Amino acid sequence: MNAKTDTEHAAIETTLELACRASGGMRVLLLWDRAEDRISVVVDDARTGESFELPVHDRSQALDVFRHPFAHAGSSLGLAVSCGRRGRRGADGLSGDGVEQDPRS
Repeated sequence: MNAKTDTEHAAIETTLELACRASGGMRVLLLWDRAEDRISVVVDDARTGESFELPVHDRSQALDVFRHPFAHAGSSLGLAVSCGRRGRRGADGLSGDGVEQDPRS
């Protein structure tokens, strides 16, 4: 093995998967790096090939970050994250993003 492979192998051995969930091509992992004593959440979109990692600074929030990674990604970047779908109306006459829709649309 070369030095890079040894390093990658050591990183894999020190990382423990605490939880995993998948839906619609999205996979979310809650990971603990034993060597660094660091918790993070990784989101991987198999459809686009994009992924991101969120460090979990407050351990008491680890499951919340795992369950709602996009909300935490937006807040950590200072962005507002919408969880709704535009153009779809619910029974209350509002779209998924809470914006009232014209009933003719």
